[in-house]
Amino acid sequence: MDLIKKAVRLMDFEKTELPDSLILKNDLHLTLRRAEPQDAEQLLVFMDQVAGESENITFGPGEFGLSLEEERAFLQQNLATPTSLYLVAAYTGNSQADQQWSLVNVGSGYVTIVNRNSGKQLNIPGPTTTQGTQLIQYHNDGNSNGQWSLTSLSSGYYSIVSRYDSQAVDVSGFSTADGAPVVQWSNNGGTNQQWAFVAF
Repeated sequence: MDLIKKAVRLMDFEKTELPDSLILKNDLHLTLRRAEPQDAEQLLVFMDQVAGESENITFGPGEFGLSLEEERAFLQQNLATPTSLYLVAAYTGNSQADQQWSLVNVGSGYVTIVNRNSGKQLNIPGPTTTQGTQLIQYHNDGNSNGQWSLTSLSSGYYSIVSRYDSQAVDVSGFSTADGAPVVQWSNNGGTNQQWAFVAF
């Protein structure tokens, strides 16, 4: 009888639809979904990151053992197998004004990126061409270090490149941590240089 009850509970679980998103206590929006092949690169970066955070993991940084192509194939096989479930969870911002930006066309294919909270724009301080310089917000002085071009990528994301020195907006070190610095870096096509625009 216990086995039958467990089987019924399992069947009920299989019929349960996961919510598209949840709002956490800190107002972050959490999305829970099945992993897809296009998640492979970010998952490998994550595996490499956590590998150095604990001695209880069976592999170290750079030792996960799957190439990007192998990880994509694994995720594709997982999607095609009804008895397999590989979930990813991602959170988005807290919807506050300091995380909302508008694009202002300044002509010649460039925009300024203006923060809703402060009214100031994304800016390269100095200005400097030094790779790895952390970006700031600054009042609109009309200079090219506060102007950017957007390039649509096949993934649905955009690269954001400076008019001043042709370097890209980049999350330093592929970090996924809150508070990680956003810097300028040579445009290399990495996922830490790809940005989505979400309407509020």
